[in-house]
Amino acid sequence: MNVPDDIQSMRYTPTEACANQGDLETSAIETSAAEPQADGDVRASRPPRIIAEVRKIETASTGGTAKLLLLLISLALFVGAGVLWWNVRMVLIVVTVLLFHEAGHYVAMRAFGYRNVKMFFVPFLGAAVSGRHFHISPWKQSLVYFAGPVPGILLALPLLAVGQAAQWQWMFELGAVGLVLNLLNLLPIIPLDGGWIVYRAILCRSPVLDLVARIAGIGLMFVFAVFFHSPMILLIAIPMMLWLPTTFRVASLIHRQRGQPIPPPVHDEIPGPAIELLDGKLQATPMSELPTPVRAAWIVKIYESLTVPPPNLIVTLAILTLYLGIILLGGLGGYAIFQSGNGLE
Repeated sequence: MNVPDDIQSMRYTPTEACANQGDLETSAIETSAAEPQADGDVRASRPPRIIAEVRKIETASTGGTAKLLLLLISLALFVGAGVLWWNVRMVLIVVTVLLFHEAGHYVAMRAFGYRNVKMFFVPFLGAAVSGRHFHISPWKQSLVYFAGPVPGILLALPLLAVGQAAQWQWMFELGAVGLVLNLLNLLPIIPLDGGWIVYRAILCRSPVLDLVARIAGIGLMFVFAVFFHSPMILLIAIPMMLWLPTTFRVASLIHRQRGQPIPPPVHDEIPGPAIELLDGKLQATPMSELPTPVRAAWIVKIYESLTVPPPNLIVTLAILTLYLGIILLGGLGGYAIFQSGNGLE
């Protein structure tokens, strides 16, 4: 699972001329911040609180030692919770699969210049990698999502085949678990990788499509929770369900604003005028009642979405072809391997 946070995450193609304009606009606001106005009022000498909250999000950074501790502590909690449900052998297999999967996301994010990249485990649910990027194209963003499940499936198939042929139980189980988990991760359900891949290729173009897909995904989560007797899935499904109205409002706002002029990022920061513009849009909705830190987080997500246009037709077809191709390869390849032998004795 990849978490576009921040994103996931995850993007701009503005021109240098626009960047210079953003610098001038920001400087103009900062210069006039302490100048007396015609009516005798004086603007605050510091940025509005919403800008300060956005800056906190942008500058948030976790040190290397803290990142390692986060990984190790979350891993220990995951293992401790896992042995309550499975045997130690299965826990080790699942951890190995998840580490390999998330390492793919981690390497891709570092290669594409993501900042504050960190990996962590979530007891009972899996693992994730988060990071932040303000200058990445849609196709690179999609590759980040693919970087987890694609290598996982490509490695799982030969492990499964060799394990079955050589009658090596541990290798067969490792391949089987790796194949199943990575294929499940490609389901078109947010926040799974498959969900974000489909979102980037199709759903980001329409708030209605996005809403329908999210409702369907939440419904599937409830089905999985019942079928697999895993109530922990509801820890994701229920909050997503409660946030549906807000998510739809944000998607609608993004749709209305897409194509409208907005200052590009400057030195990996959202310009003040852009923050104030988007906050003004949020203030005109029921989201005005949200606490300032929450609005700031939404502003960052909205700005990221506005500065990453939907991929063009060629890129969209390439994304969907790779998406469907890896699902078919994993599904049919796994089925063929199982059918080619009699399993393990």
